[in-house]
Amino acid sequence: MSFIRVVLILLIFILVTLILIVLQFLSILLNIKTKFIPHHYHKFVVKLISLRIIKYRECSKNKPLLVVSNHISWLDILVISSSFKVSFVAKKEVKNWPFFGILAQLQRTVFIERTMKDLIKQKKLMAKRLLDGDSLLLFPEGTSSDGKRVLPFKSSLFSLAELKGMNKNVTIQPITIAYTGLNGLPAGLNERPLFAWFGEMSLMSHIFNVLMAGPAEAVIIFHKPTTILEFNSRKDLSEYCEEVISNGLSNAISGRLNDIHLDK
Repeated sequence: MSFIRVVLILLIFILVTLILIVLQFLSILLNIKTKFIPHHYHKFVVKLISLRIIKYRECSKNKPLLVVSNHISWLDILVISSSFKVSFVAKKEVKNWPFFGILAQLQRTVFIERTMKDLIKQKKLMAKRLLDGDSLLLFPEGTSSDGKRVLPFKSSLFSLAELKGMNKNVTIQPITIAYTGLNGLPAGLNERPLFAWFGEMSLMSHIFNVLMAGPAEAVIIFHKPTTILEFNSRKDLSEYCEEVISNGLSNAISGRLNDIHLDK
């Protein structure tokens, strides 16, 4: 993609984002639930940056709903939020990121700390959000990976699965995110690292490099939903989700998804 085209994309992104920030801020201020704004905003951004998303199956419609996903890049937010309405659970540092921290807050992201005292308080907040009908998504790896493998899951984050409300158990929806194509061709070993944002990488330079690389393709796989009742403990649930998500990533990046029904 040419430099001028990338600059135009960034200018359009900033302009549209600033307008929608005002609208979303007013909706939150007036206590109006407008989940459609982040959802359709991210659908717009996906089209703007020419990111093609292929969906395998559909997200569970059950409530309360807790979605768990692997984490590769800031692109994951676009792929996920453009595919279904959801709020994210993120580490507290994200709240203080320039510009993107504001976007996270406006999407009603739940920011968590790692201390036991804070986790108890935040668990109550997340439980209330789930019981109020919000779908929440967490990244159990606790950080982003290189996109080639799934990092070990932190089972403590699955404590929400033990919540009961409205005589229903929380439905756990595992999903896999993978980046599989670039410029209309399958992404190979040389192209795949381009999408991963992890470690000490600069966010702005990574965004610019992704846009310069050209149109990309992402895959989102909705695995079979489950509940804590099917397992002996939340650790077993965590291990199950880690396994199916890891298998999904392996199949996606190796081109072995033919046996999964594609919802067009």
